[in-house]
Amino acid sequence: MRDSFRDQIRLQVRKAYYEYDAARQQVDVARTAVTQAEESLRINQNRYDGGLTTISDLLRVQEAAQRAKVDYWQAVYRVQTSYAGVELATGTIGPSSPVVMQ
Repeated sequence: MRDSFRDQIRLQVRKAYYEYDAARQQVDVARTAVTQAEESLRINQNRYDGGLTTISDLLRVQEAAQRAKVDYWQAVYRVQTSYAGVELATGTIGPSSPVVMQ
């Protein structure tokens, strides 16, 4: 029975770590998406200023840039919550834990 509990704890720790690792990778991807969306917005703003595109095209690109930023902050939130999951699974979460203090 003790071996079964030990295996369950190991599984929980691994699962929490992999969720944290995936969340960190999502932040990197989201950061790149924000950079690309901002560049696309800059290009489309210049095209609009030059009369080469319509306001609806510009608004669509602005909305996509905003969505990329929201996705980024959601990914940052997932990193924080998944890190708390790692600390919880390993038994290291406490009042002085970085995830509690932020």
